[in-house]
Amino acid sequence: MQSPSHELGPPHEAMFLILPYLHLFELLSITQVCKSFRDALHHDILPWLNIIVDKPLNSRFSDDFLVKIMAKAKGRLRIIAMKNCFRITNDGLLPVITSNPHINKLYLQGCTSLTIEGVIGAVKLLTKANHRLKILAISGIYNVKIEDFQTLCHLMGINQMQMKNRKKNYYNTRCELYVFKQESDQPSIDVDICPKCGEIREVFDCPRDSCNTRIQQQRQQQNQVLMECRGCFLCVPRCEECG
Repeated sequence: MQSPSHELGPPHEAMFLILPYLHLFELLSITQVCKSFRDALHHDILPWLNIIVDKPLNSRFSDDFLVKIMAKAKGRLRIIAMKNCFRITNDGLLPVITSNPHINKLYLQGCTSLTIEGVIGAVKLLTKANHRLKILAISGIYNVKIEDFQTLCHLMGINQMQMKNRKKNYYNTRCELYVFKQESDQPSIDVDICPKCGEIREVFDCPRDSCNTRIQQQRQQQNQVLMECRGCFLCVPRCEECG
């Protein structure tokens, strides 16, 4: 009877099926488990094509770390999702965008050290040679003017009719970093011109049926004075539970 071998083999193939769905913090944790896991992730490019940076890594995520991690995709990045990564600046983002021109979803919510000029520069790079940036999320970035918003919409090919007919946005179901959801569930750009204050922020609709019915009736009567409960969070405070 042969004695069982104590040598460690390669990871089970099932592991490679779940790796692309893990956030960056989880991927980095796996590399610390054992040498075989570390080597498997080092040689597999698929988990690094969609990078999601959320808690608890976001507060420590710097420009140098960003460039180092994104290099693992070898120029084939598809999705960058960073939430509240306040240490990321234009100097870190733009080199990554330049090296990965096929990114089609860019989430930068709450990355307050980025400037709108840097975001526009990134979008220009991602919309060259007929490439289309499908989703852009920039809520929380400061000093976005109406002219900047219009420039982003022009670069992404978003017209006024598309903005008007886009899906309702409710505060209690607002989009997080769920980048594998159906694209139809997400707006092409997550900000809009607030109808109450005129600022460029994330704008939420009223979920009450009575409000929607009243607005439709006013429109049918061609009444131009529409008292909509639609606006940014500063203009219309919302409930976390019902919106």
